[in-house]
Amino acid sequence: MSAIAAALAFLHARKWLVEILLGVALVGGLWIAYDRQIDKAEVRGMTQQQAADDMATALLRKKVDELTAQNVALAAAAKAKYDSDHAANLTAAVAPVGVSQLCPPPSPHGSEIGLSQASAPHAGNGSGAAAAAVVQPVSAADNGLAEDRRRLLGALAALSDDDSAVIREFQKR
Repeated sequence: MSAIAAALAFLHARKWLVEILLGVALVGGLWIAYDRQIDKAEVRGMTQQQAADDMATALLRKKVDELTAQNVALAAAAKAKYDSDHAANLTAAVAPVGVSQLCPPPSPHGSEIGLSQASAPHAGNGSGAAAAAVVQPVSAADNGLAEDRRRLLGALAALSDDDSAVIREFQKR
């Protein structure tokens, strides 16, 4: 007997072994086909998700660009405002300080400014209302400290500039 005939006789005698081998081959083939279909579906899903992610990323980048442009405009306006305020502070610090008075000088027109005259005493009152002459006089302005005021106002302007710079730095964060 030849080797082929012996192999066929062996397989014919053990038919169950052939059936098992054919069943394993069939299940393996189905598994491979199923696995390829799953792989194709995964690739299709990943492609769709990537397209959706790209579209969402483009929308977010557009929004970020718009917000960045708004922030740049706000920063430019804030910088211009700071520069004008700083220039105004420097100008005010260099300019001579005017003398302020607590009370304005009395009007030469007397009661023409709308003040009523002191009333006469009423029956039962010991005296009338206080007249304008009872008000204590205010001392004249002291101009001897004008240079100190200018120096102190300059120091105040410098401190306010420093504080403004610190506040703007915190606003950037």
